[in-house]
Amino acid sequence: MILDAGIHETYLWGDNSTTQTLTPDLSTVGIYNYSVSVSNQYACASQDDINIEVQDCAELSILDTEDIIFYPNPFRDVVYSNVNLEDYEIEVYDAQGRNIHNYRIDKNQLFLYGLKEIITIKITCNSHTEKINLISVE
Repeated sequence: MILDAGIHETYLWGDNSTTQTLTPDLSTVGIYNYSVSVSNQYACASQDDINIEVQDCAELSILDTEDIIFYPNPFRDVVYSNVNLEDYEIEVYDAQGRNIHNYRIDKNQLFLYGLKEIITIKITCNSHTEKINLISVE
């Protein structure tokens, strides 16, 4: 993240730096306040500040089937999701548990042409796995 004070004559950040931009260190959890004072060539001055909160987001990576939606179900050829499927490891299995390899993912779309059976979509993120069953119709 880069904080940019805009184009002015002078800059004074809360850490006493005097450049137009500031790159804050947000590597640890906490609430940080950054302030800047600026002035133009006519000595008109202004001041602004921003609070940035850095949270521990470790729990955000835990998948919950209630949070991930696939639709329509039953489906024909294409299933849509409310998440970007490219961000997850996806595996597709037929009703007999065989891995189906002939599918394609494009953002929130999963293309599964020519199927007419119950399939299981296995979604993995950060070693947490969820399985969702869908019905394919022809």
